[in-house]
Amino acid sequence: MSTLDHIEIRNFKSIHSLDIDLKSLNILIGSNGAGKSNFVGVFKFLNQVIKENLQNYTAASGGADSILYFGRKTSEEMSFKLVFEDGVNGYECSFSPTPDDNFYFSNENVWFHDKKYPRPYNEYIGSGHLESEIPGSKRRVAHYVSKYLDSWRLYHFHDTSESARVKQTCNTADNNALQHDARNLASFLYLLEKKHPDHFENIQDAVRMVAPFFDSFNLHPSQLNEDKIRLEWKEKGSDDYFNASALSDGSLRFLWVNDCVSYRH
Repeated sequence: MSTLDHIEIRNFKSIHSLDIDLKSLNILIGSNGAGKSNFVGVFKFLNQVIKENLQNYTAASGGADSILYFGRKTSEEMSFKLVFEDGVNGYECSFSPTPDDNFYFSNENVWFHDKKYPRPYNEYIGSGHLESEIPGSKRRVAHYVSKYLDSWRLYHFHDTSESARVKQTCNTADNNALQHDARNLASFLYLLEKKHPDHFENIQDAVRMVAPFFDSFNLHPSQLNEDKIRLEWKEKGSDDYFNASALSDGSLRFLWVNDCVSYRH
């Protein structure tokens, strides 16, 4: 699996200039308004870019002026540089605002660096286009970079209210990947239990560490509709029925995070 090792950000929202090395697991700690959410927002932005949804995303976010650092009067251009696989592959993109408050690409470029050679091989994609031209490209490096960026998933483990999707039933077949709001957590865990029991047991062990009363998950399709499944679990020493609503907010959020960290495709 490819890993993102380094990222450079220029003029994205509250982030004027940031160069940072990344590990497999990174924790952001800072005061309110320090830019943690905007840093995470970079990955959502780039994911939308690679899905050829830049124009819609920009409009829904309030326009280019709302995304540029202090607006276009301060920032004429916004740019990103991503380096992954220890510098073997990379992606660069720059954006300039249009008169109608959207963005166009002022530069898009990918590269591959065989360490036998002093310089990387560059594939210049172009400039002036409104959506990324990497997706669908027949160029080898561009195709690889596009596939990698498209695999990103952004999860927001926030909603634990009674109406939260994670507490409702979900389709048993919705198990290809964990959804951004964990709406398919039950079906995803059910898949792990059946196909990847070692990963599943690791998740249960981790839950027991933070919730000593937890015994095990009780996952099965609904007897009334086998296409549906709900997150259910057992408490140690009890035969009572428990579902996601019986878990504390903190335990439920931990379960979401644990799923993402413990199991990787």
